[in-house]
Amino acid sequence: MRFRKLEGFEAIRAKEPENALNELKTQLEEKTAQGTIEFSVTGAKEKNITCTTEDTVAELAEKCDGAADGTKVQYVHIGYPLGVMVPVSGFDRKVGELFGKTSVMTGSFELHVFGESACPVDYMGGLLRELKEESCGRCVLCRMALQQLGIIFDDAVNGRGRADDKNTVTAIAEAMQLGAHCPFGKAAGALTQNFAEDFADELEDHAKRRVCKAGVCKKYMTYHILGTKCTGCGDCEDVCDDDAITGKKGFIYMIDTFDCTGCGKCIEECEEEAIIVAGVKKPKTPDKLTKVGRWKKDY
Repeated sequence: MRFRKLEGFEAIRAKEPENALNELKTQLEEKTAQGTIEFSVTGAKEKNITCTTEDTVAELAEKCDGAADGTKVQYVHIGYPLGVMVPVSGFDRKVGELFGKTSVMTGSFELHVFGESACPVDYMGGLLRELKEESCGRCVLCRMALQQLGIIFDDAVNGRGRADDKNTVTAIAEAMQLGAHCPFGKAAGALTQNFAEDFADELEDHAKRRVCKAGVCKKYMTYHILGTKCTGCGDCEDVCDDDAITGKKGFIYMIDTFDCTGCGKCIEECEEEAIIVAGVKKPKTPDKLTKVGRWKKDY
């Protein structure tokens, strides 16, 4: 419940929607009146940065000096926990324009930065769960919409996504913006709709193509034994509780990805580091018994 103490949230819950909205807009205008905005940064090397409303998101990301995982910034969340999320394809937008697009930043000038190892769909699902806890429950639409959106995103990262998820998310988000009682619900709807538009490919990767390009969502990760490294010792088969590994001594062992539950015991047991977890790019592995040393290429 920590966001309830943030400047702006008190105004939302204490006043009628029109008054709360006007107060939040006034706060935003006051903070940006001098043309500069100071952000508190999470997930980057720099922890505090200042930019102008005319700066692009690319310039904002550059000031962060890269993501915490050492990779280039792939997307940012401006105005956490609400605000707007922007993918790298939209980094040519100006910061000031984004503030105007979302109307309400709810008093938060937090900037979250993400690199290549972060999955936006997984992040959005967690964010929706947080926002549901912050919903005051005054209007059913906000509370129930956030719950339903959370279920959709949870399904998406766990292999239960549906082909029409993007349309469903958009419809719910639009309804929130029209029918939510206060700016909190409206801003949550705007955030979700922007996500469905700007991260459509990532959402459909999970829901339609069953792929997580960031390699975060375990449901879309598979375990493989590299033929060039396997020594045929059989230790991996001994620790597999799911009987997903087959083979015999002196031959390259194989993992049945259908039976594998991804527990990771085989990786811990393999001293040769012959077992890997793969996402989009899968290695080539034997599909029949092959003697150790006969396999020449994994990729």
